[in-house]
Amino acid sequence: MHKKLLKKYSDMAKNTLSDLSKIVKQKREDGYRVIRKEKRELVTELDVFVQNYIKERFTREIGSVEIVSEEMRGALNSGDSYWSIDPIDGTHNFIAGLPYYGISAAYIEKGEVLLGVIALPDNNTLYHAIKSHGAFENEKKLVVSDVGELSKSIVAYDNQFHLSGKMIKNYISLTDACFTTRIHGCSVIDLSYVAKGLLSARVYNSTKLCDIAAGIILVKESGGIVTDFSGNYIDLSSPEDALFSAPGIHKELMSILIN
Repeated sequence: MHKKLLKKYSDMAKNTLSDLSKIVKQKREDGYRVIRKEKRELVTELDVFVQNYIKERFTREIGSVEIVSEEMRGALNSGDSYWSIDPIDGTHNFIAGLPYYGISAAYIEKGEVLLGVIALPDNNTLYHAIKSHGAFENEKKLVVSDVGELSKSIVAYDNQFHLSGKMIKNYISLTDACFTTRIHGCSVIDLSYVAKGLLSARVYNSTKLCDIAAGIILVKESGGIVTDFSGNYIDLSSPEDALFSAPGIHKELMSILIN
């Protein structure tokens, strides 16, 4: 894609998510309906509102757009161009009144994330990145941690241990090897903090595209490494294991994680 058009897309996503941050905070105060999707999964009417708002605004500004949301897995091939969005990541935190939630949008073309935007409404913060143009927190350039030893690292981890049988084993190995761990229950916060250098890494034993799409470009553009547990490029059509980290600990992390 031409860099001017990519910049236009990025500005559109930044403005849209910035406006949504204010709207969501107000609607949260006004009250909303909670829907139970599954035994351990809730969704709110605001998730649907945000998804529709993004779709309608993007369509109005750039014409027809294809949106892949949280509910879709592996539906597109590498030749497609589309947006991956997560209307409210950290929905359970949001419902509980915790500040650990965010909104994300990423533009993907030919199997590669070209831009990503993450809004953290309760922090009034916007993280954004365009391929080959760096990653930023508002207007401050981001750089990942320069940590070189896992034993000195803070690593974020999955919160839904029931999704994969290997999660507990990998978590035990990780807690033995690193300095300490964090489980925020919000992927976009974790990946923003990896890009910012506050966290050394984030480990996913089971993930979905919407959880990581914007974070992929954000972490890469801040100097981090993004692979699966074997060191391979993540297949966006069917992501599963994913490892986002500072360069100095990536190989050491891979050595302790079970595929």
